[in-house]
Amino acid sequence: MKNDFIFIFLAPSTTLLLLEILSFKPNLFFWILASLSLALVFFLKKIDGHSLFSLEFWLNLILPLLFVLSIAGYSLILPSRMAAQTIFIVAAIFVFYYFKNINRENNGPFLENISSYGGFLILFFSFSLFYGLKSFLGAPMLHPIAASMILTALVVTEVFWMNRISFRSAAPYIILICLIILQLSWSLYFLSLGHNFLGLILAISYYIAIGVVKPFLRGALTRKTIKLYLICGFGAILAVLLSTKWL
Repeated sequence: MKNDFIFIFLAPSTTLLLLEILSFKPNLFFWILASLSLALVFFLKKIDGHSLFSLEFWLNLILPLLFVLSIAGYSLILPSRMAAQTIFIVAAIFVFYYFKNINRENNGPFLENISSYGGFLILFFSFSLFYGLKSFLGAPMLHPIAASMILTALVVTEVFWMNRISFRSAAPYIILICLIILQLSWSLYFLSLGHNFLGLILAISYYIAIGVVKPFLRGALTRKTIKLYLICGFGAILAVLLSTKWL
């Protein structure tokens, strides 16, 4: 492994700095998003070792890029600056550990775990933002739902990539998971729940789907695994519903 320690520390530091600027200058939102994207591309190129024009490079970029951008967007609807500061620190820590491990020889288990949990948080932040825009601004859901399908497809593709599952085997299940999330996101649009609860329900639904499909494609799916994800997943969704004032 190359001596890339300076870039491993500069990546989260730059991410945190740009997110802090966003908290004080939200009118620069799109400029900050562009700056974050360019910064992550630059640092990953220095650390990853793959060519900028290779598929591997862009697949490795999906997770940190979507994680940071989803947090940047979600911060705009947070009611307190303290909460925003907390998730900014989470973003910086995430970038640090991802870049620290991306070029290690024995990084398989770490990247598999961080991709699953990172994908869950990306979809929670993103869907909460989409439903928040609907609640706060009365924005139509057609465009956000279309964007969420692209986002879900990228997240699921990245998870399968990190788990070394071939795209040819995974492609039908990427489409299936996207269709499931599409149906759920549209159905939840009509419920009188807070945007965070809606985002959490969709993120949990994604986690159930990916948790069952991954071992299935690896030929390691068991009844115990199915029961575990279904019971824990639907139990978590029920707990979310019971904790709201909607019931």
